[in-house]
Amino acid sequence: MRLLIIDDEENIRTTTVVVLEAMGNAGTRQVLRETRGVPFGVDDESGRAFVDASVAHLALDVDRTSASGFLNEPTAVQHALLKRHRVRAAGWIFNRTLTYQEAIVEPGELVTIAGRAVREADPEAPAGERGYRDAMPTRLLLTGSPKAPLLVSDRRDAP
Repeated sequence: MRLLIIDDEENIRTTTVVVLEAMGNAGTRQVLRETRGVPFGVDDESGRAFVDASVAHLALDVDRTSASGFLNEPTAVQHALLKRHRVRAAGWIFNRTLTYQEAIVEPGELVTIAGRAVREADPEAPAGERGYRDAMPTRLLLTGSPKAPLLVSDRRDAP
């Protein structure tokens, strides 16, 4: 199923993967991988759903690549990432050559989501008068578990 992320101001939060690679004498190796999945809404011709990406496996295309190293100090954002993971940019004499890759799910982007869908009470439903026999408004929630993980991908080659 291919879904389109809802593009409204309330849902502009990003789900990201950041990979940091260091180049050394033995070649390039991955130093860290930071994944942050945040809940977001999706919309397609059949309706809307809420995605709990905090428990998702993310398979995303790289959107931005940057580097730091010799005569190229890390930016404030890169420095914060390094500090968060206790990674040093400094080498013996010069800064280490580091490559930063960032993959982001952005509003309006086409994504593929595979996982379990359940109905839950809609906390954002308008408050209105309901009779005691009226059902509570619900929304579709796409979520995962350790045995059945949720997959979120923006890759063009996804099924």
